[in-house]
Amino acid sequence: MIMRGERRTGFALVELLVVVTTMAVLMTLAVNLIHGLSLWSSRTEDAAHHALATHRLEEQLRRDLHEATSVTVAGERMTIAMAEATSEWMLEGDACVMTRTAGDEIRRERFELGNGDEWQEEQGNAMVTISIWSIGEPKREVLRITERAPRLEGGSP
Repeated sequence: MIMRGERRTGFALVELLVVVTTMAVLMTLAVNLIHGLSLWSSRTEDAAHHALATHRLEEQLRRDLHEATSVTVAGERMTIAMAEATSEWMLEGDACVMTRTAGDEIRRERFELGNGDEWQEEQGNAMVTISIWSIGEPKREVLRITERAPRLEGGSP
């Protein structure tokens, strides 16, 4: 029994429930925030990886096209013949794989691009344009490179 003038010690059950509920709400918000930041970080890392792979692919493809004597495109495969080497480019699922053969040396490199399902080649005005198009809907261009048309054996482009 509490007498007048006595101070009460401890907490009421309602006060404890309010504190526990408040802490549960704050913990739920914190966990959701951490999960969202983790997803954002993962997507940002994937985007940076994709941008780097696309840049490396573009540089290598430009070098090969610059040295090319002929370019053959057939669906998912593109072959670039050069004076001293041949490079074969294949779209395999979510990547582009380049196999370059120069004499006895074979170099294979994989570029993670995401979904790319076909090469397209356009030639005209002494230029060649190579494009990679995505699989999904709507179709979108993953990469587009325009270079001078390859030197053809026995003549000019």
